[in-house]
Amino acid sequence: MTGDFIFVTGAGGAIGRIIARTLLMRGHRVRGFGLGEQFYRSPEFFNALEKIGDFKFEIGSILDEFALVQAMRGARHVHGMRRGGPVGS
Repeated sequence: MTGDFIFVTGAGGAIGRIIARTLLMRGHRVRGFGLGEQFYRSPEFFNALEKIGDFKFEIGSILDEFALVQAMRGARHVHGMRRGGPVGS
C-alpha cells in the first residue's frame, strides 16, 4: 500500500476496529497498526476487513518509533488510539 491511505493505530482494539471498518465502508484505504496478539487472535476479523476494501494490518507497537514511522509513511491522515481513548484526550 503506497500513499493516500488513513493510518489507524490500535486497529486491533475495540474502538480501532470500528474506526477501521467504518473508514473502509466509506471507501477509504486503511492501514491498521497494532500488536501482533490482536491480529493473531482474530484473523477472521482482519480477513473480513480485506474483503470490504483496501486494508492492510502492520504489526508493531506505538512504543517502537522506527516501526511506527515506517508503517505510517505515506499516510494522508493518522488516527491515533491509545488505551483510554484517542491520542490527545
